[in-house]
Amino acid sequence: MKLARITIPHSILAGMRNHVEINLPNEACGLLGGKDGNVNIHIPVRNTVQSPIEFRMDPEEQLRGLMLLDEQNVDLLAIYHSHPTGAANPSLTDLRSHLYPEAACIILARKTPAWSIQAFWITEGNYSVILLDEAD
Repeated sequence: MKLARITIPHSILAGMRNHVEINLPNEACGLLGGKDGNVNIHIPVRNTVQSPIEFRMDPEEQLRGLMLLDEQNVDLLAIYHSHPTGAANPSLTDLRSHLYPEAACIILARKTPAWSIQAFWITEGNYSVILLDEAD
């Protein structure tokens, strides 16, 4: 189900920013779960390629994360990853490798010392922007 908006609590955003920061200079990645566009679970996942320009989730950690979302009876709302030196929009690699059409792609990009964040739907090699809200 494509959502028009995703809402992420400040505490989860802080956890995501911390996760991408401690993985510099490489990309970091993870899962976000919740209901009706409201994120309430953040699951960092190890990037097995340890690269500043791509990520591949550790399959065991990814499976454990998906199982946890299922146990908590929440949906996979988004896959997130960072672009430590790139733009906040999906790269060609992102467009080709996004395997979850029912989950958003969230990118944290660092062009300055601050991280920007943007959400997208990726479908058949194209993307569109999703509204992203921060909640208390």
